[in-house]
Amino acid sequence: MMKGQCMLRMRRLLTLAFSLAALTAAVAVPAGSAQAAPAKAAATVVCTGGDSTHYSPPLGPLPRTTNVGITEELTCLGGPFLTGVAAASFSQQASCLIPPLASTIPPADVITYHWSNGQNSTITYTLTTVVHVANQTIVTATGTVTAGYAQGSAVVREKVTLDLDVLGCLTSSIDEQNASEVLTILL
Repeated sequence: MMKGQCMLRMRRLLTLAFSLAALTAAVAVPAGSAQAAPAKAAATVVCTGGDSTHYSPPLGPLPRTTNVGITEELTCLGGPFLTGVAAASFSQQASCLIPPLASTIPPADVITYHWSNGQNSTITYTLTTVVHVANQTIVTATGTVTAGYAQGSAVVREKVTLDLDVLGCLTSSIDEQNASEVLTILL
């Protein structure tokens, strides 16, 4: 049942991403001057895949500073590449049970993606929301491509963990979480 819910959520996210792409691609051409250059249509790159995150020290029920190591593997549509990988590490306040307090702003995460066509994109993310729902954690981050392919473009990344190990969380022993991911680059 949980995998079915996750797949349904991924389908909804992909539908939303493709709808957003269609909406941004619809450009009104101004009536009047025949000499006016047509507006450039916006495009979107949508990547889906998996994310493996390691924590040291392990996550527990209360927020604490932990070193985070992330590895992402993605398959993409809409761009000049078909796949991408990324690995990054940083330190942040985290918990497996309690979302970050609204009054605390976690530091920005900087991740460089290596695309299958040889290009790279460095993206600086800001955590937008962390929601614990139905034995899942949904983490949404927004950001900007700060270097490389699509520099200056907005980015949205949503990760959904498949389930939460409540006993592991309560005993502060969550040292790894795997998630499905949707990464959208708005060109």
